[in-house]
Amino acid sequence: MPGTWSRDALINVLLIALACGLLAALAGMVLYYSDLILPGVSTLGIDLGGKTRGRAATLLEEAWQSYTLTLRVEDTSWTATARSLGLGLDAQATAAQAYRQSRVFRPGRGPVVISPVLHIDIPTVQAALNRLAAEVYLAPQDAGVRIVNGRLETIPARPGRELNVEATTNWLIQSAHQTVSRRVFDLTTRTLPPAVSNIDPLIERGNAWLTRTLLIQAYDPIADETWSWPAEPPTWIVWMTLKADPSAPTGITWTLDAAQVTAFVQAQAGVLGETRYLKAEEVVDQVQQAIQNESWRARLRVYHTPRTHMVQFGETISSIARQYGMPYPWVQQANPGVQTLTPGQKLLIPSPDSLLPLPIVEGKRIVVSLARQVMWAYENGIVKWVWPVSTGIPSSPTSPGVFQIQSHEENAYAASWNLWMPYFMGIYRPVPTADFMNGFHGFPTRDGATLLWTGNLGTPVTYGCILLETGNAAALYQWAQDGVIVEIKEE
Repeated sequence: MPGTWSRDALINVLLIALACGLLAALAGMVLYYSDLILPGVSTLGIDLGGKTRGRAATLLEEAWQSYTLTLRVEDTSWTATARSLGLGLDAQATAAQAYRQSRVFRPGRGPVVISPVLHIDIPTVQAALNRLAAEVYLAPQDAGVRIVNGRLETIPARPGRELNVEATTNWLIQSAHQTVSRRVFDLTTRTLPPAVSNIDPLIERGNAWLTRTLLIQAYDPIADETWSWPAEPPTWIVWMTLKADPSAPTGITWTLDAAQVTAFVQAQAGVLGETRYLKAEEVVDQVQQAIQNESWRARLRVYHTPRTHMVQFGETISSIARQYGMPYPWVQQANPGVQTLTPGQKLLIPSPDSLLPLPIVEGKRIVVSLARQVMWAYENGIVKWVWPVSTGIPSSPTSPGVFQIQSHEENAYAASWNLWMPYFMGIYRPVPTADFMNGFHGFPTRDGATLLWTGNLGTPVTYGCILLETGNAAALYQWAQDGVIVEIKEE
């Protein structure tokens, strides 16, 4: 019948199909037992199907040489090879594992990604992490202070971080396959809290502090002149770098920009002229103390340069020294080898500051008139006492000039004249290298019994000192501490 297979034809077809199946099965058996990795197996992004185990191992070893990981912490990342981090790949074992996995029966067989066989060198891991620690480290930032439009504002605190090498190492050991597969290594860090996290309560206090005007005053003890230079907050605030510090009295610590402070003061100091100056180190120190102590007043001392005198006809060292308010031996010492004077000759006159070796006491000043033989004591610009005095005789005169109280001795002895001088206060050395001083004292005694000069007040009678009635000398002794200025005037 047409369309009907004969029995023999059907048998032939079946035999051919059986032969093909047997051939396919034989081919599959040959492939299964061959050295080839069956298709559908990969690792590290490399398809190993169809490759011998040896070839697969070679490919894996080559890829591992440059296999990189991204090390990540928060929003920062670094790149490093897996080998540099102490991760090693056993390429032979990985290829063998791929070979085995390719022969495992899996219904609905699909692609298989196997984990590589890794080994971890812990000392290398830790060494690599220790090298990275410096880059991971982020110092905590304390709450800070900034100046905006003349007022303080808070700079928020920020925690810091440091790499936890031990925890990161343990994490890598536990999750090495996951890390290699993702190619991302998340580092473990520790949070470092800031020491100062909240300074809001201090800001209001600090803002009150920054409303103060800083008054800088320069005082010339020789001329008894004072200059005042106010620095308003917008001016002096920029001299400072501020930092929050709750332990500080104002809640703020700070440093001064010495250059800016000095520049401001020197700009004002032009009024002093060429022979007067301020010491830069004292300027900065006094301004710093005024702010730190919250006195808001910096008191600066004006200093004087040495001067040059051109000798005029008829002048002597003594007359020149007196003209400059200085004992003549001080001028002699400044001009060694000068025996005689000639007109036109130049002499160096020491700075009058050499006679004021101690810090200046503010608010007190003693003025003595040689012509009138009278003394005035001033306190805060107001006369406290006016007393008669006796100064030195012509052969041993009291030098005019500006000096200061330098010593107190309740009963001093002058060996040269065999005098005991009660309530003695030394004010200057007639000779720079001398061990004795001229000064104030009450009525002296000789031999401990004879009281001298009680009837001579108001006329020169001493050997250079300034004589007071003993009760007055005692009062002055208690009132005038070391450093008080003494001005001795000719008129």
